[in-house]
Amino acid sequence: MLAAQLDSSVHGQIPLADLSVEVKNLRKAIGDLAAHTQRLADQYKKNAGVQDCLRFLERALTSISDEDENWPDRSVKIDWVEFGKVLKVRRKSSGMGIKEVAEMAGISESMFRFIETAEKRPSLNLVRQLLMIPRLNLRMDDILGESSGDSVIPTVWFAPHYDPRQMIVDLVAQLNGAGCSLEQTGAYLDYQSADDWLTTCNAPSYRAAFSNTAALEMVAKQIAESCGAGGLDVIAIGSGDAKREVKFVECLLEHTRNRNIKDIRLFLVDISHSLLTEAHNHARNTLGNSVKHIVALHGNFHDLSQFPLFSHADRRSRSRVFTLLGCTLVNLDNEFRFFRDTMNAASPDDFFLADYTNAYASPDDAEQIRALDPPLTMGVQPTHKTWLGGPIRRYTKGVNTVDFSVELNTDCIVPGSYELAFIANVTLGKGEQSRRFVTWRVRRYDPALLEECLARAGWKTELRIPYGGNERQQLNLMLLRKLAG
Repeated sequence: MLAAQLDSSVHGQIPLADLSVEVKNLRKAIGDLAAHTQRLADQYKKNAGVQDCLRFLERALTSISDEDENWPDRSVKIDWVEFGKVLKVRRKSSGMGIKEVAEMAGISESMFRFIETAEKRPSLNLVRQLLMIPRLNLRMDDILGESSGDSVIPTVWFAPHYDPRQMIVDLVAQLNGAGCSLEQTGAYLDYQSADDWLTTCNAPSYRAAFSNTAALEMVAKQIAESCGAGGLDVIAIGSGDAKREVKFVECLLEHTRNRNIKDIRLFLVDISHSLLTEAHNHARNTLGNSVKHIVALHGNFHDLSQFPLFSHADRRSRSRVFTLLGCTLVNLDNEFRFFRDTMNAASPDDFFLADYTNAYASPDDAEQIRALDPPLTMGVQPTHKTWLGGPIRRYTKGVNTVDFSVELNTDCIVPGSYELAFIANVTLGKGEQSRRFVTWRVRRYDPALLEECLARAGWKTELRIPYGGNERQQLNLMLLRKLAG
């Protein structure tokens, strides 16, 4: 009966339907025959011919899985020639011959040769079998190529060793020690710190300082004109609430609309879970479907070079711009080391966008700095006292008072720059004990000397644009590009 059914299909006695129907009929026929053969194999276990027939039918059945009709998806373009070359290289480097791999994959030697030479396309089940051979060390990227980034990209990603609870534990230990210089990230870690920071950066004076969108539009135009065809990735380092970063993406969308830019992906990187959630929600609500992906990356951006975020295919086919907005640059411990070492994550011709505050005077003229720089003349703002002092009040045992002062440091890494250190002087108990914590550090720069320093770190300045400011700040927006070599 089964043989007759197969014969009639071959000779066209059953009207041909579309391919999917024919594949389903074939699958059922082979499945029925395999089930019958399995019963014979169980009954005649010593019959080698029946056992070989069963294995043959099992291999045939795996060659036409249910999902093969939609494999690969029409939106995914697979370079089977390139895949065959990769497969051959991986097989040879593993020390395996064609016969060994073919047996492990459950196919004939000739079929495996056809796949390596791209004369035949592997089924989805066969692809899975190849992926499961450890010695081949195949990944989906090897199969999907440049399309893999669109196929498997996540919406939330956690960096290796990212542990917010342990970071809080470490911060509490520091605050109950003898006093120290606190890591800057400690100012954002817990929920209340994040909320206090949002209050600070939503103050009218702060928002006014970063309200100049014309500068962002100029940068977006420059990037759009410089990018080749393909996609564009924006990696927002220390994104905070991402309001400036999202505004920048909106500018990019406007300037890339009539160009060859295929799509834009936005990656938001921050150590604060609360701020990153705020940023991700804001980006989704504002940008919607106008960008291809919005991904939240939980981690310390100082470990950026260790993030396995971007495939080699991405680096060939997509342009990238890293952003460090909100004057985060001025909080770095070592600017030169950051751009030289941490930014090894960047490739030649990648862009980097950052803003910073100009120096009010030369570091050689401390008296003039003290006469002009707002925190030295006006003291620490109330919102900053609440934000920076919050962790001390919450986690330091026996806190009595927390008073803030600002100290000037003219011995800095970048020539022409100086540093303002925000000091929390803490008294405990009845005032008999005191501790000193450096809670925050900001730097001011001579633009020309900063650019010279970053050029030595491998980054060329493409643009420098006045970026608004108010009576307390004088800002520049700086667009850099990674040099080759």
